[in-house]
This record gives sequence, structure tokens and C-alpha cells, in this order.
Amino acid sequence: MSVIAPVALARGACAALALSACSAPEFHRETRALDQRDAGSVHVTVLAVAPWSHYVEALTPRFSLTADEAVGRVIRDTRQSIESRTSGVSLGVSATEKPGTYGAPTGPDALRTSNFAAVPDRLEGPDAMMEIWTANSLYQEVQILNRVLRDAVIPTGFRPYLVRLQISLQPRRRHQPYDAYTTLSFFAPETEAAGAAAAAVARAAPGVSLRAGSGSAAPTGGTGPVVLPLLVTDNLESSLVSRSQQDIQRIALSLLSLPGDFASKLSADLFANEIQGQVAGRDLNSLLTLARVSPNTLRVRIGAMAESTANYAMVPRNHNVTLLVMVPERSAAEVELVARTTLVDTRSGLELPDSSPERIRALLTGVGARWGLSDAFSEELEELFRLAQANDQAAFQRRLVQIADPGSEAARFPQSLWIELVGLVSGSQFTSARFELPGHGQGGGLPAALTSQTLVVLDYGWSRCETIVRDAAFPENAKLRAFLEFEDQGRRISLPADLLLPDAERQTLRLVFTSLLALNLSHAAAVPGNLSVRLVVDGDDLPPFQALYLPGSAAPPAAPAGS
Repeated sequence: MSVIAPVALARGACAALALSACSAPEFHRETRALDQRDAGSVHVTVLAVAPWSHYVEALTPRFSLTADEAVGRVIRDTRQSIESRTSGVSLGVSATEKPGTYGAPTGPDALRTSNFAAVPDRLEGPDAMMEIWTANSLYQEVQILNRVLRDAVIPTGFRPYLVRLQISLQPRRRHQPYDAYTTLSFFAPETEAAGAAAAAVARAAPGVSLRAGSGSAAPTGGTGPVVLPLLVTDNLESSLVSRSQQDIQRIALSLLSLPGDFASKLSADLFANEIQGQVAGRDLNSLLTLARVSPNTLRVRIGAMAESTANYAMVPRNHNVTLLVMVPERSAAEVELVARTTLVDTRSGLELPDSSPERIRALLTGVGARWGLSDAFSEELEELFRLAQANDQAAFQRRLVQIADPGSEAARFPQSLWIELVGLVSGSQFTSARFELPGHGQGGGLPAALTSQTLVVLDYGWSRCETIVRDAAFPENAKLRAFLEFEDQGRRISLPADLLLPDAERQTLRLVFTSLLALNLSHAAAVPGNLSVRLVVDGDDLPPFQALYLPGSAAPPAAPAGS
């Protein structure tokens, strides 16, 4: 036994070393691409464009939150940690004479075991001052959100528009761990006036600096479109996660062999179970984030979604992005949008390379060969490709007639060739679109029907009196004031409006004044031809509106919003 025991222990040590050298396979299984065309594509579409004034009232939030309610909504526990460890060692030797009669030898029980565990008993509440500070921040943020749309930074000489985009992510395979970064830049076709202004700015501009800020004394929007991510700019997903890491090792070695009538058993049993960390909590993952890079450029991050197979992976999905785009009043009524997308590995942070020029030419050559355009030069195929991208169907057809043989597949099925060429856009880093601005560039004069109407002033007694102005199409961001005027016993009475409620979509302006019945002035206002309404637009008085006064109402309507 003294000879065999060292041999057995040596073998057990070798087995322990071999076991410790083994490593478990990775839990997550990702699929990676060679380049961006192999991974997928991002497409940008313009869904809606409208003047900002048509939406600002409808989009303005009206959250109601008191200071005490804010205290009850802050400070949440996000994680709970557990740690435990168990280990044991067993070693025994036994021998039996005549095992056929008395049976095989058996070993003793374990000689040593140890246990360790650390489990949180209870979680303490948050610090009182931290709770109050956080509640104060929440309360103030809600009040700011209720006003931020009305106080949007719109440069002088610019007209604001709401632009809604759809950004579509379309991966080519599943379980690819990439975040998509799309840079959007907005451009306006240059007019003669804008070009002269841009040249003057370029001559007077100081040296370019990477430091943020403007060197001019007065803020300016420049000579091109200005974009603000003023609306919803984030999209988060939350997942409850329970993670544990365990390390279990067990080595067992038995030997049953001795010459003669003796049988022996040498056994070594080593066991260790260690839970290094167990965490239960909530993970947040950003699916959409917007940030402004420059006055006309935004960067959109489309984050990979959390999943069980690849941990994080691109998922086909449409994202709606709504922006405030401000365009110089002298620019053309058209805006060009150019987008560039890169895919970034979620683990390494490295960008996938774009398709090489050689691969693009190979793809175009392959398309030409399939459609009977083998004799066409690569420049001619690229020209057809550009015309298809620009949706210039007439020029595409004319150029195809010049290039293709009359009996070729391309000449017989030009629409099918068009579809295949447009399909090559998928996987490219760049995409573009153009959209028109409704009403932009039209004269800023007021419609003739505005000042030719007679207004009806309804007095609801002790509450208010009001009237509605039709055909009220005012310039964007126009500053309006209104006055109710009449003569009373030789005095000129001019009452300013308490509320002005414009509706740009319906082109109406609702004016609310103090009740004349409450002021005991209804008798003077009721005199025919004595009552008028004066409207001031950006400091300029419009011709006064003749008004008819109707006192009293049995069932006054509800008070207007904001009163």
C-alpha cells in the first residue's frame, strides 16, 4: 500500500490539473459579418412635414405633479447581491482480507468541510436629503417640460417646421451584436440671396475652432437649415436580470487492487462550490438616442436589443424620429436630407468597414452581365445606378436605350433592371431624400379676407366675452396683440385681450376679453358702429375690425384652455 498510494495521489493531482485547465464555452453565441453590406442596412424616409405652429399647441404636455408626489416617485432599489461559498475535502484508505468473503473495502467519511454565505438581511431606506434633492429635480423637470416646446430656440429670419422621419433597420442575419449610428444632415438648395450671404459670412468668419460655441456677438442660425431634437429623443428597454457565477470542482479517485487475498481502496474526494457573485436587478438598454452634432446635423444611435442568444443583437425595426427643422425664410421651399450609417460592435466598439469600391464595381458588373449589359462601361452602369437612386425614370429610360441592345433583357424589362439597381443601395453607408416645405417662400402678406370680416363679440356675463377671427393666417412666430375699443361718454376705451388662442391649422384666432357686463360698459358697446377690434401683428396695426356686441348667454361654454 505504501507503494501504490503515492502513485494514486499523483494520478489524482494530474486529473485535478486537467480539470482546472478546462474552460466552459461562452454563454452567448453571436453572429458577425465581414462588412456592413454583409450585416444589413438602414433606410431613412420622410413621413410628414408641416409648419411648427400646427403642432406646438397639441404637442405641449400638461403634466400635473406636486412636490409631495415627487418625493414618493424617487429613489428606487435597483440591485441585490448574494455571495456564498462551500468547500469539502475527503481522503481515506481501507483494506480487507478475502474480499470474496467479507466484501470490498469501504472508506471513511469526509475529514473537513467549510461553508460561507453572505445574504443581505434587509435593505436600508435612502438618505433623507438625497430623497428631497432628487424629488426637487423631478418636480422642476416636469415644470420645464410643460413649457419647453413654447420656448423653442428659433433663430431670427427662420421658419420652423415639424419633420417626422422613419429610420428602418434591416439586418441580413440574426444575432448580430451591432449598434447602428446614423448621422443626418439637412441642406437647402442655394438661392442667389443665400449664396451672397454665405459668401459674406465666409469672408468674415474667423479661423475654425473645435471648441463649441459661436464667435459672433449675436446668435445666428447660419445660412442653412437648423435642426433641434426637441421632441422624443430616447427609447429605453428594461429587463429584470438575475446573474450568478459558480465554480464547482470535484475530483474522485479510487483504486482497488492488491496481490493475493488482500483488497485495498484508496480514495480522494475534493469538492468545492463557490458562488462568486449573485446579482438580481434591472438592466436598462438604450434603443434610440438623438444628439445634435452641429446646427444642421444630428446623430441617431439605434442600440442593439437585449436577447438571450447573443446578449445584444440588431433586430429589424422601424424607429420614428420627430424633429424641429428651421429653414431660412429666403431659401428655396425644398430641403435635402443626407444620411450616413455605420455599424459598431457592441463588445469591441469597432466599426464594420464599408463595401470597397472594388466590390461595388463587381456588383454592378454582375448586374450588367445578368441583364445583357456586359459591353457597357462601369461608368455607364454607375450612371444608371445614380438615376435609379434619384428616381429619374425618364432619364433612366433614355440612357438605357443608348446603352442596351434592343434585344437584351435590360431593354425588354427595364423596370426589373431598375429594381435590381435600387436594391444595391441596401448595405451602403449613405442614403438621401428630398422633401418640400408647405407654404415656404410664399409672400408674408395677410389674406384680404382677414380684415374685411365683421366680428361678433359674445358676452357671457361676469365671466368673459370673446370673439373669433377667421382666415387668420399669420407668419410663423408672429407676436400678436388685440384690443377691444369703443367710445363711452366721450372717452376712448381700449381693453387689451386677456387671451389670444391661435389655431394655425384651422386659421382661426380666438380672442378673450374681460366681460363688459361685469365692467358695466355693455350699453356703450351695444351702440351700432361704436365697437371695433384692433389687432397688432409684430408691432404693426391692422385695419380695425367692425364688431357686433351680443350681451348675455343662458349657457356659457366652458372656459378656454389656459384661462
